[in-house]
Amino acid sequence: MSEKSGLLNWFAGLSHFDKTVIAVSCIFFGFCILDPIVIHLTRALDPTALKIFKVFTDFGKSGWILVLCAVVVGVLYLMKRDAKGFRFRAGCSHFLGVFSFLFVAVAGSGLVALLLKNIIGRARPKHFDTLGPIEFSPLALTADFAGFPSGHATTIFALAAVLAFLWPRTRVIAYAIAVWVASTRFLIGAHYLTDAVAGSFLGVSFVVMMRSYCSARRWVFEERPDGAIRQRVPLLSAWMWQGLKTRLKSVWPAAIKRKLSRRPADQDDPSLKLGGDF
Repeated sequence: MSEKSGLLNWFAGLSHFDKTVIAVSCIFFGFCILDPIVIHLTRALDPTALKIFKVFTDFGKSGWILVLCAVVVGVLYLMKRDAKGFRFRAGCSHFLGVFSFLFVAVAGSGLVALLLKNIIGRARPKHFDTLGPIEFSPLALTADFAGFPSGHATTIFALAAVLAFLWPRTRVIAYAIAVWVASTRFLIGAHYLTDAVAGSFLGVSFVVMMRSYCSARRWVFEERPDGAIRQRVPLLSAWMWQGLKTRLKSVWPAAIKRKLSRRPADQDDPSLKLGGDF
């Protein structure tokens, strides 16, 4: 643990120029060495496995996340508008911020990835045999030359980072799923390995910057006295769920409760019992 902390402290103490040199060196090493190796390995994959990977890779699309967030935000807005209790309104406001944060994180990181991949213009793996792994056509604005970074990897890691920051107990499963989804991009030949890795770093980095920006303004996140950044006022979550339970109980008709608790009259009919006279 001490060696790991020492390495992180050493890297954090480097200048921006030194960090840039290290990053560029790692990327170039990946382009020249790792990507060709992975391409040859993935071509030997079983066709059945490829079909499974092609199903899982769609979870990296941002559409389903954005639509879900938009629906939840709309429902929360209506609930907040009609809410009467202060605690319930406060809980709705908090979760409005949470899902708005998720929406902006996924949409914003996706837009950055889209902008970068079209500016950089790296050729996709299907051109590997003719163009090789180091072929760029900046501003080509075509899908064939929009490989670096991977948009799917950016989206799924942005989602995982948001979940991990909001609810730390989910971070292991969130990042594990993100790794698998991002890996499918180069396993099915849609991207190189370095494309997926770059997208992963972009997604997490974008969320980290958003979290820092929001915590400085006490939006959704706040900085604790020990320096840790956590979700702001978790008590609001409990308030909201308690208020939601109260509202559900109030709208549940008392007549239905009585009907469900009442013993059916058919049970007292001897003719319906086994062995009765028919």
